[in-house]
Amino acid sequence: MQISLEELIARDPDLILLGDALWGGVTVESVKARAGWEGLTAVQDEQIFPSMTTWSAGPAPGWWTAWRGLARLLHPDLFD
Repeated sequence: MQISLEELIARDPDLILLGDALWGGVTVESVKARAGWEGLTAVQDEQIFPSMTTWSAGPAPGWWTAWRGLARLLHPDLFD
C-alpha cells in the first residue's frame, strides 16, 4: 500500500519499519533525509528500524527471534 506524503504527515507515525531495507537498499539514514519527513515523530525520535527479514534470514528459530524483536520495538514496556 502506498500513501501520499500529505497522508503520511497527517498520520505522523511513532515508528517506521523498513520493509524493503534488505533488498531495496533503503537505510535509516536515507529515510531521515527524505524531503518532508523531518517533522515526523518517528524521524525526530529516531524510531526507524529495518524489517524483520534483516534481523534473521535463518530458519524457524531465527524467525522467533525476529518476532520477539518486533514485539520489543512495539511494546518495550512488556520486556522490562
